[in-house]
Amino acid sequence: MIRCAGRIALDAGNGVSSPKNFELTSLWPSLSFPVCSRVGRSGLLSIRHPDSSPTPMRGRLGPQGRFARDGARDGRTSFRTREGRKISALGGTGVPTVLETPRILDLVGTAQRAAPGVPLLIRGEPGVGKDILARLIHAATARHPNSFIKVNCGGQPEDRVEADLFGHEMGACPLALRRRLGSFEFANHGTVYLEEIGALPRTLVPKLLYVLRTGKFSRTGGPEIIWVGGRVIASTVQSGPTGGDDDLWQELHRLNVVELRIPPLRQRRDEIPVFASFFLEQFNRRHRQDVRLCSDAMATFMEHSWPGNIRELEETVHRLVVGGAMSPVP
Repeated sequence: MIRCAGRIALDAGNGVSSPKNFELTSLWPSLSFPVCSRVGRSGLLSIRHPDSSPTPMRGRLGPQGRFARDGARDGRTSFRTREGRKISALGGTGVPTVLETPRILDLVGTAQRAAPGVPLLIRGEPGVGKDILARLIHAATARHPNSFIKVNCGGQPEDRVEADLFGHEMGACPLALRRRLGSFEFANHGTVYLEEIGALPRTLVPKLLYVLRTGKFSRTGGPEIIWVGGRVIASTVQSGPTGGDDDLWQELHRLNVVELRIPPLRQRRDEIPVFASFFLEQFNRRHRQDVRLCSDAMATFMEHSWPGNIRELEETVHRLVVGGAMSPVP
């Protein structure tokens, strides 16, 4: 057996961690571990034995098997698992500071005052910033150094959503050629963000509620009981419960889920000039333009109802910059 050993100090830019001892053998030709700083996890160091050749055993390192650094400014770290699935961990918030408005930060404070393990439900119209709020909540808690994983509960086949959430064992279905870990395992001690939980297939509701109640689940097709300590943040465009004793919303209410409601942009008109100026600067830089908003255009922005909220405002400013719109709003 070939051995090599050493001692290494990791410098993440914002602080130096304590030196680490490591040992590499020919049976484990690669070693990976996170690079941490004062602001959280900011990278991953991978070492491969100089005499080793590529080997499938590299995949046993889990989500750290392959590392890619995305978004250096916002501290986002991305990993690609051996199943080919990309997951993210946020070292920073991943949110532009201009979007951290007082109303949004008040909701973050409400989430911080809730018990650490209590699920959160964010309600709001499409494009209002539910994803932004979820990321800010994750960044403001002790779970911040761990993974933030987003799962879209709508627009996907039921088996795909189930695999994304809970994973599956090899042979659980004709396409399950190998074991797959789900979001609850990847986000252990971190945050699972369930976008549009109202679109979750109803056959998966009992399994989700069981995880919320007990903190444990089994992969599809496997008997192993897995304990997880991640927090669930869900979002929906629905304004309230739809009724029914076995309805998802009634069950969440029994679990004392904390609800956070984001007001629509038409109720936050004082934020419109700030957002519009920010998006204008971003698109001008991207397209190398020098478009300016006149007072009439800004007045139109202030009067518009913005049914698509912040997302609609962003798209409208984009059309103005690229010259695809004759008027500020349709």
